[in-house]
Amino acid sequence: MSLRHAFRLSLAAVLIAACADGTPTDPALRAGARAMNRAEANQALAAARAAAARFMDVDAAVAAGYAPQGGCVAVPGLGGMGVHYVNVAGVMDPTLDPANPEILVYEPQKNGRLRLVAVEYMQVNTPGSSRPSLFDVAFENGPPVGPMQTYALHAWVGQHNPNGTFTAFNPTVSCDYAPAAPAAAEVAAHAHH
Repeated sequence: MSLRHAFRLSLAAVLIAACADGTPTDPALRAGARAMNRAEANQALAAARAAAARFMDVDAAVAAGYAPQGGCVAVPGLGGMGVHYVNVAGVMDPTLDPANPEILVYEPQKNGRLRLVAVEYMQVNTPGSSRPSLFDVAFENGPPVGPMQTYALHAWVGQHNPNGTFTAFNPTVSCDYAPAAPAAAEVAAHAHH
C-alpha cells in the first residue's frame, strides 16, 4: 500500500470519527483567532458561497478532485452534516482560501441525488502549530492523523443552520435518504480518482 493511499484511508477514518464525536462548537475558541473586520469576513463568506455554487453538481466536484469519504454523518440530538467529499491535495496544502474549500458536504435527497449544504475547511498541522481561523472563527480540533493534528471549520453556505453558520452539526440536515456507508474497499477505490 502506498503512503498516499494509506493517508487517504486514514483521512477517511479521521473525518468519520471527527464528525461523529458529537462535540459542539466551543465559542471560547474564538479567542485565539486572527481578527478580521466585518467587511473582510463578509468578503470571505461570499467567496465560500461562490465556491459552493461551482460544486452544486456532485459530478463537478468529482471532476475537480473531490472524492467521497465515508457515509452520511448524523448524530441524534445534534443533527446532521451529510456526505463529505474531500480534496486530499487541498487538505495537504497549508493555504486556507475561502474560494477553495478542502471538503464539500452534501445531503442525500429523497430522489437519490445529493444537494450541497456546506463547505468545510481543514488543515493538517504538526504539533505545536497555531490554530487556524477563517471568517473570524477559530477552527475546531479534529482527531490526530499520526503525529499531525487536524483542524476543521464548517460553513453552512447551502443550507441555513439555526445553530449558526459555523457550527459543526446542522439540525435541519439528515441522513434519512442516505445509502448504507461504503465499505473500506469502496472508499479506497474512490481515493484513486
